[in-house]
Amino acid sequence: MNKEETKEFERRLFESFTNLSEEEIAEFDRKEKERKKVIEAMEAREPFYWVTDETRQFMEKGYLDPGQTVEERVWRSLSTQITF
Repeated sequence: MNKEETKEFERRLFESFTNLSEEEIAEFDRKEKERKKVIEAMEAREPFYWVTDETRQFMEKGYLDPGQTVEERVWRSLSTQITF
């Protein structure tokens, strides 16, 4: 895109955001409220809410080191992923 095309694109993009109908604004607000509710619900959860007795039994069949918990294994895996 050349400089003129970029400028025209930016102008049209700006217009599309500033010329929203009342319905579009209401829909955006509704979606934003839903998104915030989901984020709040996720933040309220315990980090390992998904670990069940079945999870522990499965992981104990060769996925854990002796004496290691599921939580420790997950944290170790995550920290290894992050460092690479």
